Amino acid sequence: MRLKKPTLIIGIASVAVILLLIVIRTLIFTNKDSKLEVKDYRGETTISLSKSDFSSGIVDDQIHFNKDNNYLCIKALYRIDSSSYRISINSALRLIINEYTENNLFIKSTDLGDHDIFSLNEDTDKVSFSLYEYESGELVTNTKESLEEQLTSSINLEQINNLDDISEDDSKLSTYISSGSLSNYSNYRVGYYLSWGGSYSSDSGSYCTRDFYRIDADKTYCVNVNDYRVNIEISEYDENGKWLDYAGSYKNLSSYKAKNPECAYIGIILRSSDWGSDCLDLLKDGLVIDFSDSFRYETLENVSLSDFDFTDFDNYESGSFYKEGIAVESSSLRVKYYLNLEASNSKYLISLSNHYLTMQISEFDSEGNYLQSNSFENGEFFTPSESTNYIAVSVSANDTEGYTFFEKLFKENVTIDLSLFTKYEHNTNMSDLSATDFVASMNVGWNLGNSLDSHYGDRGESANLEQETSWGNPTVSKDLIDYVKESGFNTIRIPVTWYNNTYVDSNGNLKVYEEWLDRVQTVVDYALEDGLYVILDTHHEQELIYAGVSDEEMENVYANAAMLWSEIANHFKDYDEHLIFESYNEVDNLEQSWNYSAKAAQQVNKLNQIFVDTVRETGGNNTDRLLMIPTLLDGAETNYLESFVVPEDSAEDRLILTVHDYSTVYTDEIDSFFANLEEYSKKYELPIIIGEFGSSNKSFKPVEYRDIHAANYVANAANHGIKCIYWDNGSMNDYAIINRKDLESSRTDIIEALINPSVYMATNSYCLDSMENFLWMRLNQTTGELVEDKYWGTIVTGNQATGIEISENVNYISLSLNSTDGYASTKIHYVHFYDENMNVIETNNSDYGYKNNTFEVPEGAKYIRVGINDSYQAITKEEYSNAFNAGKLSLSISYIDTESSDSIMSIKH
Repeated sequence: MRLKKPTLIIGIASVAVILLLIVIRTLIFTNKDSKLEVKDYRGETTISLSKSDFSSGIVDDQIHFNKDNNYLCIKALYRIDSSSYRISINSALRLIINEYTENNLFIKSTDLGDHDIFSLNEDTDKVSFSLYEYESGELVTNTKESLEEQLTSSINLEQINNLDDISEDDSKLSTYISSGSLSNYSNYRVGYYLSWGGSYSSDSGSYCTRDFYRIDADKTYCVNVNDYRVNIEISEYDENGKWLDYAGSYKNLSSYKAKNPECAYIGIILRSSDWGSDCLDLLKDGLVIDFSDSFRYETLENVSLSDFDFTDFDNYESGSFYKEGIAVESSSLRVKYYLNLEASNSKYLISLSNHYLTMQISEFDSEGNYLQSNSFENGEFFTPSESTNYIAVSVSANDTEGYTFFEKLFKENVTIDLSLFTKYEHNTNMSDLSATDFVASMNVGWNLGNSLDSHYGDRGESANLEQETSWGNPTVSKDLIDYVKESGFNTIRIPVTWYNNTYVDSNGNLKVYEEWLDRVQTVVDYALEDGLYVILDTHHEQELIYAGVSDEEMENVYANAAMLWSEIANHFKDYDEHLIFESYNEVDNLEQSWNYSAKAAQQVNKLNQIFVDTVRETGGNNTDRLLMIPTLLDGAETNYLESFVVPEDSAEDRLILTVHDYSTVYTDEIDSFFANLEEYSKKYELPIIIGEFGSSNKSFKPVEYRDIHAANYVANAANHGIKCIYWDNGSMNDYAIINRKDLESSRTDIIEALINPSVYMATNSYCLDSMENFLWMRLNQTTGELVEDKYWGTIVTGNQATGIEISENVNYISLSLNSTDGYASTKIHYVHFYDENMNVIETNNSDYGYKNNTFEVPEGAKYIRVGINDSYQAITKEEYSNAFNAGKLSLSISYIDTESSDSIMSIKH
């Protein structure tokens, strides 16, 4: 429900807003005219406003002229220099200056008395001038004639080049105390008035008014300050400015009456109780200081959280909370009320559709005592302490945003909510879904990478839920998963690192903290609620799961794998067929560090068998659950696939083989890779899913073809019955395609390509599949010259005189090496570019090598040589020739002009 609007004013967005409420709220707006003339006064050191310039009325924040006899205004806008100005005006009058941008957007309003200083905002293009009569803290009801009589002389704005230059000037006896003057940051300087003697000291740490302001000695003032952190100290002076007394320190809701009956003027000192808060910055952000007849910032009203409407902008004011009080913060909105919690020991979900926002919650007990404050992102949960009775809530943006930013957000129907969290009731009825049918029905999947799989340090003595955001991604939220579904994906892979949230109990058993299991379950439920298939894995478990070690050490690894999967499987045992378990992710071969060995491959086979047995033994729906199992390192090359052994399984057609591949090939040259995988799929009678593939925005070439790469990869895979899951690590300058901080800024072109894939082919390409196209030599890695290589065996493209001539008008060259069976580890190691005289221009050398890569053609390049060898075995010239003849080795070269649409074309999928 929407709350009734309270009459109590709790806080103000800025000095501008409080002034408008004080002096404009009684206006009757008529004869609005927004077409005001603009006059240019830039370059003038003194600007004079004479009586003849003014008309009856006021200019408002919309640059409308409004007739009102209580005001005089100039029916024109002025352009003035970006500087500060000292105001000279009749002491009975006050001048209102409104500032506007070049696009006529209102910036702020400043209320000025005689000798006050006005500083122009850096974004200001033009200003308006209005004035009114002021007496004893109140606007005087007036007539046009009476106001004009007060204008006995011109109003002058004298330019000040540097406010610091006048910091040491003696204080002047100024006008009657006013919120406009006291809330104007330009009227303050660094320093304070000594508590004995009242003289000015320029020491830092405090700010004081440049001038003294008149008060009534016999009047009691209500001190209003819209920031709990700010302390106001007052020094008293007589009619002639002679120091009388130090009156003391005051805060919001204090009452002040002159300590000395001879007091006629006061000097004000500002100090903050929070060392991190600078009072001058607070003034710039909207700190309001007012000495008036009533209190404005009294205790907030309490309302029920369940009745509160977070979508109503009128329920907020600019600012935040500091411990038990309100605080000024231009980049925050605070709720006008304290919110009573009606459910004890409950969990509340924070929903912020703008993911750059954060919600701050301060907790109070039933006696009003402040307990604690915490900040939350979208998708996080707030669990109040046992003593919490009510809360204060504010919402913050980044430091550059202000009140108008929030106004715009609410007009765009931003979601801001704090609601009781209710667990999703997942389906427990298991349908008869085979691995074959699932993979056939799958379109394409998306990886929730670098979120639940993020980790840092070692495991501790309690659950570490903060690991989810430790690699820079925001908390996983329901609206993120909704976006995945709405984008067209029907499968989501949720990588999870469990190790950092495990412990060993008194019996020596590996356990997972319940809090982490619950968090993972929440994210799984988000996806299941959207009808997605979920693949849940164990991801960065290097402390527990690895291979390539002694049989004795592996026994401990096997035991840890069984205990870990027993914990996970039991927790999710009643979930239906939409939840799929994936045993392990890229199990490392410690013996040869991220390389193949037969020993490590066989150990991974045994780990897979332990996984299948463990899951099945937990019973429930796990007896028929779909399970994904990898090769060593999730390798997709021949040696990894040849060493794979299908685990024995009590369930029929419930296993899926998974591998990873980050090929950068963006044409149909990749077809042979998938054709090879299809052969193994048939051999093992298992469907295959590419668990990870993708392209990086910072390294993929040409970067303009990332969408083509995605479409081509998925389409070619599907042609061979293989389905794919795109790797998204959350970094938009890397592999991300969904912007988790700003969903509307996602790479919809790549997403569309994944959902509606197509095969692509380069129109200018050819294949080198004969030894006649190569020399049995190697390249000097520095000079690019041909060198004899009889003892290891490298082959190089071209002839003795030149390399391969590069096609004209191309800016990229793509290389794709097809090497299979006994030549699977043969890779490209050298790519050198030469000018027309075969002088080397650029060398690209790789010890590890690669099978596909794209290079930008350097300026002046005429020829290219490509060097190929096997880092693990020597190959003779005859063996290379046999490999070419047997179709086990070939090099494809494609020339690309990204400026031309003819370089690459789509083939119907």
